[in-house]
Amino acid sequence: MSATYAAVYSVILPRAAQVVDPFHVIALANRCLDAVRRRSSPNRPPRGRRDDPLFRVRRVLLTGEEKLDAKATERLWSLLELGDPNAEVAIAYRVKERLRDFYARATPTRPARCSTSSNATA
Repeated sequence: MSATYAAVYSVILPRAAQVVDPFHVIALANRCLDAVRRRSSPNRPPRGRRDDPLFRVRRVLLTGEEKLDAKATERLWSLLELGDPNAEVAIAYRVKERLRDFYARATPTRPARCSTSSNATA
């Protein structure tokens, strides 16, 4: 996830596969969603306010969609409708949830076993 580490490993170990675990991908998606929410807030006060619908829904946005009950889901979409006229936060939320769906449905594969040559003589 770090461009610096990726560059170093690309030079030192060019044939190595670089992987990122789902936890860190989702954590990055949550940080990006929060950045979009903060940028989209009207009047952008230094700290959140009760009057700001996007501030009031900030924790719900970071909760997994499957963990929300009907009341929380309704609250989420009504506050997004009030505070997100350009749907930027709603789109970022959907992208984050699709990433979570992808990792929830993806089946991990086992790495291929290295075959050792038994040509060595004892």
